[in-house]
Amino acid sequence: MFFGNCFAASSRLFATPATIIFFCNCFAASSRISATLAAMFFGNCFAASSRLFATPATIIFFCNCFAASSRISTTLAAMFFGNCFAASSRLFATSTDLLCFFGVAAAIDFTEAMSHRQPKSIFTDKDQAMMKAVEIVLPESSHRLYM
Repeated sequence: MFFGNCFAASSRLFATPATIIFFCNCFAASSRISATLAAMFFGNCFAASSRLFATPATIIFFCNCFAASSRISTTLAAMFFGNCFAASSRLFATSTDLLCFFGVAAAIDFTEAMSHRQPKSIFTDKDQAMMKAVEIVLPESSHRLYM
């Protein structure tokens, strides 16, 4: 559900490339890493701390909605699109232009991870930044909206 990079931070920022029907970056930031993602992803999912762990998957979720503090708090909801940033339990959304920028950057990372192939279909909400990012980076994909 998202095209874009999501960041979780306690004292640092961690960027994760996302992994297709839904676009969702899933990661947890803490001293202990636990990236328990079901076999529903076919891209790269990362858990961020002092090390990065890649988890192969079978379906892509581009949803960025995270909160991070000293304990792991990951919200995995396929309904959220766009870029969300969490910093020390403060959550704030970026502007549309910034969302579009991160969306394009993440979509480019995504196509590189997928050997420069584009997904046949992408489902997002009515986020304008997502629409622009999909149109720019994945012109061959069929972009559909869901409520």
